Amino acid sequence: ELTILAARPNEGKTVLGMQIASHIASSGKNVLFMSLEMSELELATRLLTSIVSVSSKDIRQGVLSVHGMQSLM
Repeated sequence: ELTILAARPNEGKTVLGMQIASHIASSGKNVLFMSLEMSELELATRLLTSIVSVSSKDIRQGVLSVHGMQSLM
């Protein structure tokens, strides 16, 4: 099955797609997630931060709190 998400910029397409992919993967199925706009590292950071509820902006800027750092470990 191929699913394509399309919308205007900054509407949350990547976040929604990552949440859908994560949910499907958690049920034991294989998932391929592709983005023409983001690198592997950016996608991995986005997924990780959504799982542990940490701001990806804080990670990029290097101002992650002690609590945020502990959540990532």
